[in-house]
Amino acid sequence: MAGLVASSALWAAAPATAVETDPSAAERIAEVEPEFISFGIDASQITERNSGNPFEFDRPRLMTLARALAPAIIRYSGTKIETTYYDDTGTMSPGDAPDGYEFVLARDEWLDALRFARGAGFGVMASTSAGPGPRRPDGTWDPANATSLLARAKAEGFPLAAVQLGNEPNITYYGSGLPPTYTAADYARDVRDFLDVKAALAPDAEFVGPGPFFTTGAERPLYGGRLGPDVSEIMAATGSRYDVVSYHQYPAFGDSAKCLTLTPRLPADTLAASFLDLPAGAHDYMAELRDAYAPGRSLWIDESSNTACGGIDEYSDRFVSTFYYLNSLGYLAREGVGVVTRWTLSGPQPYALIDDATLTPRPDYWAALLWRRTMGRQVLAPKVGSPDEHLRVYSHCTPSGADVPPGAVTTLLLNTNRSEPASVDLGASAERPARAYVVTGDPAGTTVSLNGTELVLGDGGELPPLASRELAGPATIPPASYAFVVSPAADNRDCGGTVPPPPKRPLKVRLKAPAQSLRKVAGTGRVRIGCRLNLRGRCRVTIGLGRAAATKIVKLPAGKARTVRVRLGKRIRNRLRRARRPAAIRLRVAARGTSPEAISPKTVRKRLRLRR
Repeated sequence: MAGLVASSALWAAAPATAVETDPSAAERIAEVEPEFISFGIDASQITERNSGNPFEFDRPRLMTLARALAPAIIRYSGTKIETTYYDDTGTMSPGDAPDGYEFVLARDEWLDALRFARGAGFGVMASTSAGPGPRRPDGTWDPANATSLLARAKAEGFPLAAVQLGNEPNITYYGSGLPPTYTAADYARDVRDFLDVKAALAPDAEFVGPGPFFTTGAERPLYGGRLGPDVSEIMAATGSRYDVVSYHQYPAFGDSAKCLTLTPRLPADTLAASFLDLPAGAHDYMAELRDAYAPGRSLWIDESSNTACGGIDEYSDRFVSTFYYLNSLGYLAREGVGVVTRWTLSGPQPYALIDDATLTPRPDYWAALLWRRTMGRQVLAPKVGSPDEHLRVYSHCTPSGADVPPGAVTTLLLNTNRSEPASVDLGASAERPARAYVVTGDPAGTTVSLNGTELVLGDGGELPPLASRELAGPATIPPASYAFVVSPAADNRDCGGTVPPPPKRPLKVRLKAPAQSLRKVAGTGRVRIGCRLNLRGRCRVTIGLGRAAATKIVKLPAGKARTVRVRLGKRIRNRLRRARRPAAIRLRVAARGTSPEAISPKTVRKRLRLRR
């Protein structure tokens, strides 16, 4: 973090009432990977040669911009990976793709991509085709081409951080052209064969998947139809095989010809809560499947952006889109998602972080860079007083450094109000100053300013200094702007500070079981249970009827109610189906606090009477 600058105009006209948040009191709730902010390069960018200009990895200015974002993972994949053939001979032309393929990835192109990642300080996540090309006559997956790709990386001394089979298996018929008869069982068989290749050539790489496509969390995201095996079927068949469970999430579709008929479309107000909160749907759905079929595994997003299909001109490349990006990062980190892969790092598409033609950083690039420099791995739950519906607050421990003492906290403030500033009191004073990085700009513009100074690259492509402003009182965040505020004097105990822990407090548990239908519970095998704790912790829900039981563990932040659907065992379901009158189920919640001040465990029991 560079030196301090003055920019008094940004701090004028503060609202009379300030939102209050105390960085020293924020509690640790999650931890993300060092590569939390990661990126992708689409396979089509590497192999498409219609223009005669395949992706150039060796541009010094691109390398400078990429290195500033390390450590990260770079994923080489995308829809076209399913129809891409790897040519290890280096002799095939783009028109020589074998039957079932459309594109050819040359050996030199693959090695250029690997060299770029090493030079930038990125780990590589590599996908191999699972589409119609690598298929034997009986329809089973042929590992020969994937073997060739992974063997070349190993032979050249490029270890892979992660590997994947295919892309978006829940929409295979739409994305790769596999027949609609391709099932989750077929996919599971292909996964077994792929893992044999991985064991031989990339044993230390994480197996990441299944990487299904989502918009709002619907099981069937395109046309409401079945265009591949449902995600729930895939996870039931293969969940235990993944080292990391992953998914793709986009809140809306772009304007490319292929996607014009798809919904949802971009809303009129992209700063509205209804749009910014869309990542929750896909996350909650995939987290539930992860908990059911791959408990204990990390959850990653291996592809995401502000819109699918390349993005939307005059939105995806403008300052206004940064609010979706930063809010999704803040939310997903809070929920414990380990890695979020932005699609793409550089390219001609509007949603790329860097304009590939000019190598000019777009507004989202500066947001990613500031996050990388100010937000650490430890995720905190900020305590907010007098909340403002237009202000979003996220907190992390500040990364350690020469000028960052233990216990420092960084607070991200997003003011989504287009007309009014927001005032936030973080306890800064002349004796305990904070450092503010306030980013402003025209929402419809392509440039942004940091504390009043426009962010532009130097004549040689060098990054400008990211200068903070000293803050000795409440921070004023202008309309439609955001700020990272570093509080060096927070002395937060979860960030290595010396503040003693608070005294132990009794754990209070509230168990709620809304009225439910016997017929529906018996038919679906699921019952809704609500649990709320006064302190951060876990609820272990057990349901009993006779000797049968079903259990689900739910992590809860302090004071947040969470309704879960608990899967019932076969014995309970059979008993309920035979019931001729309203039945009762015994509920038991064994709660355990994970906050340092929590006294645990605590048990609560209740009988849920199911109406006929």
